[in-house]
This record gives sequence, structure tokens and C-alpha cells, in this order.
Amino acid sequence: MTSVRFAPVAFVLMCVLACATDAKAEDISGVLSVTKVIFEDSQLVGDVTCTMTTTPCVQFGASNIALRLNGHIITGPANPDDSTSCQPTSGPPLADGISNGTSAATSQPGVQIIGPGMVQKFRRHGILIFGAAGVSTNVTVKDVTSNHNCFSGLLTNGMTDSLIENIVSVRNAANSGGAPCGGNCLVSSNNNHIVNNLFGGNGSPCPISSVQRTSSSRGRLNWRLRWPATREAAPVRMSSASTPATAMTRTVRSARKV
Repeated sequence: MTSVRFAPVAFVLMCVLACATDAKAEDISGVLSVTKVIFEDSQLVGDVTCTMTTTPCVQFGASNIALRLNGHIITGPANPDDSTSCQPTSGPPLADGISNGTSAATSQPGVQIIGPGMVQKFRRHGILIFGAAGVSTNVTVKDVTSNHNCFSGLLTNGMTDSLIENIVSVRNAANSGGAPCGGNCLVSSNNNHIVNNLFGGNGSPCPISSVQRTSSSRGRLNWRLRWPATREAAPVRMSSASTPATAMTRTVRSARKV
């Protein structure tokens, strides 16, 4: 009788231990030569170097999970000062730092990328967020620095109902040429809250620069360098006038102050 009475208790304890093991975050560090697809809450426990040149470094493979950078740096294989190490255009392949999928069909909603931390030197975008039609993207990207990526520091395509907060975007889009994107580039993205983002030095190489907002009829919010410029160029404040469905506040400072 005693063994029968305690058997359910032992079973419950086994389930609790198993569930606790499944919920533990995966630790990531070191050199990655193939895309790291995460299916559970994960975290960086050291700096990461990514050597792949045609695929993302870290990709979400499940919805409603988080990647915490914990103050570490994810570095790609590009040297944007040498344009030959960048992709020639912002099209495929998807050589990005972090992405929630490689297309709208594979995009994972509800994911979080939480800093502090840095994503730098990728052949295309630092961070790529896809949204799918009819599905709330509901992504959070917070406290992340995107630095010296060949194209946009953060590019979103079809993103909705998401939070982009405390992003610092510096020296991105050196290989963008005439393309208007640079810091944060929002393509067909609506009903998002984007707050307290700082931008400086994003765009194609120029001898001296200030930050300028550009826009297009497709609803993008883009940033590039303005030439000629003066060292005392006034700070530029991002406005929601061109995209009423997206809230933007306190997002830009003069490039020389970043």
C-alpha cells in the first residue's frame, strides 16, 4: 500500500523536474559556422562570432520565446569599410545577424530580442524582422546596439503591433549606395511603437555627415547621410507624420553626438 500511495507523488516530482529542464534557457557563445536556430528561451553567455556568409547567424525557430544578449556582442564576417566583404545589394541571400524567420511564411511572432548587447559587421542587416499578413507580429527588440552592418541596422518587413525601444544605430548601411535605408528601415510596417532610438553615421560613406530623415510612398522610415553638412547640424527629431499608425518619439540625435 505504501508503494501505491507514493507512486503518484514520485510521478509528479518526475514531471516537475522534466518540465524544469525543458524550460531552461539555451546558452550560446563562441564561433558559429552554421545558423543557430533557437526553439526555446536562449541567452548569450559570451561573445559570438559568426562565419556564415549566406544565412542568418541566429534565427528564431519558435514563437513567443526570447533571446537575451546579456551585454555580449554578435559579430559577423563582414568588414563594411571594404565593400567587397558586403553583399552587393540588400536582396538575398539572407546574411543577417538575428532574424525571426527568412520570410513571412516562416516568421515567428511574439519573439523578443533583449539587450544590452551589440550586433555588428554582418553582410546584410544587423536584425531582420518579418511579419505575416493577418498575424500580429508582436515582436520586442529592446536595448540593442546595431553597429557597422553593411545595410540596415534593423529592417522590418510587414511588422505589426511591435515594440522597438532603446536601439542605438551607428555606422550602418555603408554599402547601401542610393538606397534610402540605414538605421531603422520599416517596410510596410504598421501599428508599432518605436521609442528612444538613437541614430548616427548611418548611410553610404561621405566625408562629413548629419542625419536626415527620408521617406517613400511605401511607408518606410529611412535614414541616410546628408551632404554637404556642417559640424553644427541641428538634431533631427523623428516624426510620425508620414506614418500615422506608428508612434515615434525621441529617436534621433546629431551624428556627432552619438
